[in-house]
Amino acid sequence: MRRSSQVILDSVLLCFLTAVLVWPLFRVQYLDNWRSIEGSFIADARYIRDHFPHPKWHSLWYCGTRFDYIYPPLTRFGPAILSKLSGATPAQSYHVYIAAFYSLGVAGLYFLVYAWTNVRWAAWLAAITLAILPGWPRDSVYPMPLRLNLIVKWGEGPHISALAILPFAIGFLYFALRGGSRAALAACVISCAIAVSNNLYGAVTLLVLFPVAVWAIWLGNRDRRVWFRSAIIAVLTYGLCAWWLTPSFLATTARNLMLVALPASPWSKPVLLGAAVIFVIGSWWFAGSRSNPEWPIFLSGSLLFFAMEVLGDRWFDFRFVGDPHRFRPELDLLLILVAVEAVRRFSRTRRIYAIATTAIVAVFSTPYILNAWNVYPIDSNFQSRVEYRLAEWVNQNLPGSRIFATGSVRYWYTVWRDTQEVPGGSDQGMQGLMPALAFWQLTMGDDVERDIAWMIGMGSDAIITHEAHSQEIYHDIKNPRRFMAKLTPIYDQDGDIIYRIPRRFRGLAHVVTESRMQSLQPIPWHNENRNQLRDYAAAVEESPTPVDYHRTNPTEMQLRARTQTGESVLVQESWDPGWRAYDRGHELEIRKDILNFMRIQTPAGDHDIRLVYGWPLESRIGQVLTLLSLLVLAALAVGLV
Repeated sequence: MRRSSQVILDSVLLCFLTAVLVWPLFRVQYLDNWRSIEGSFIADARYIRDHFPHPKWHSLWYCGTRFDYIYPPLTRFGPAILSKLSGATPAQSYHVYIAAFYSLGVAGLYFLVYAWTNVRWAAWLAAITLAILPGWPRDSVYPMPLRLNLIVKWGEGPHISALAILPFAIGFLYFALRGGSRAALAACVISCAIAVSNNLYGAVTLLVLFPVAVWAIWLGNRDRRVWFRSAIIAVLTYGLCAWWLTPSFLATTARNLMLVALPASPWSKPVLLGAAVIFVIGSWWFAGSRSNPEWPIFLSGSLLFFAMEVLGDRWFDFRFVGDPHRFRPELDLLLILVAVEAVRRFSRTRRIYAIATTAIVAVFSTPYILNAWNVYPIDSNFQSRVEYRLAEWVNQNLPGSRIFATGSVRYWYTVWRDTQEVPGGSDQGMQGLMPALAFWQLTMGDDVERDIAWMIGMGSDAIITHEAHSQEIYHDIKNPRRFMAKLTPIYDQDGDIIYRIPRRFRGLAHVVTESRMQSLQPIPWHNENRNQLRDYAAAVEESPTPVDYHRTNPTEMQLRARTQTGESVLVQESWDPGWRAYDRGHELEIRKDILNFMRIQTPAGDHDIRLVYGWPLESRIGQVLTLLSLLVLAALAVGLV
């Protein structure tokens, strides 16, 4: 049998066996773990399905934000397409998508080891170990592999999906750089783009593994074409992602990293640089004294970084990028690869090492194998959950309202329908930082007057709070009954309280005095901002003139209003260069205010304004780059270039 056919058959078999092990994950809708963040991914899949093919604008979170900012697209669009084609719920489609990638990841590790070592039994051992060996942090009732634990308990499906594809990317990279295979080069580009488009932690992992692999391969053959081919792969990978991975996406994500992770420790960069220098010198020496040095060099360089990031953070407060403990599955995978490589080398003289290792893996994996279908805490009665009940109550009693949700409710609030909230489920995609400041001050502070000003300024009609005995998990707001002195409760059951916010007019559009709005002081990024917020709220509420506000879809609003000289129309929706305002065909100027909302400049008179969102210029340029990259890949695949 040809090697390629053998690889395909083995990969299909491994993928199938893993899918059997995780079969309940393919069928589940909701897991009984409502603290996890997977509600935000399911909500996005539902949102895409209902506004197919691309919503462009996310109107439900953070007072509106560019949809592509929220999260890399594949984990959202994949389940949405599955749901639309099959009729399955977005929740089940999401779990089908995650389970499929999880199963594919086992085959990917087999392919990686076989590609770099050409040793079939070692590839099988690595793949089986990844599929069945329980992970080291056991925080569930049943032992299970670390990757599966992170999916079931913490909602890390997108991260694990990206990690599942990375072994394919590095395996194809080996064939593309060593043999110059154009088909392998195209496959490597596609694999890299899929990994990046699933999760940003997967993208960071690729940024580490890719240069280490290129360096290791070059040390093995000293062929200068390795650098040229690797550059082509990098350029084409970005080209495939350019339609969503825009410069402003990168800038927004880098800025918002402070909302989701601690900053890098100040001494981590020089330490990492020193470790990199030592690795380069040591690997150069090693390659000069060994034959076929590529695989050991790749493993040692990769393990060095992730061990420093994960273990260094745990013991020495070493932190270089992101949240170090999120890289545990990468470290786990590399430890498996290093252990298998050690067994492979010892087994050259004595096969007993390989047999003993296989037996040890089997023994330690027995508890998981015997309970493989029992590790999923399935919740078949999600309608009884507070996350569902409150979202439905608000939809029925306050339809069309923007709500300030907290705790686990905010992650699941938009899963079942289009219901707007001030916060959201993916803070790195926040267009303006004001919702983050509002959330922090409302949940951690005790200034009720300031809190009310925040909610009026953000266009919130109500706030959902939870007492200690509520079914809600996090209880973000301390002393939720502190609002009783100023706000009217409209729902008070089982520890959950919803307060109405006193606003003159519902809706997100208001006639305001332009000179007064221009005179407002910026909102400081600290706790001493009560006066500025009260001034802003008063300016929004002062006009007695209503605006007939109607949202047609995520990218279009209809506003009917009468303004006097010196007045404008405030829309409490995040400003973005993609927004355009038209009054009976004439374009109106849009200005950004101190909360990053839009003020439409209008002359005196009656107005019938159509506010429309379209692709910004950088998105259109990115779409062209993606199309060109696809054409180049097609040409590579058929041998035209």
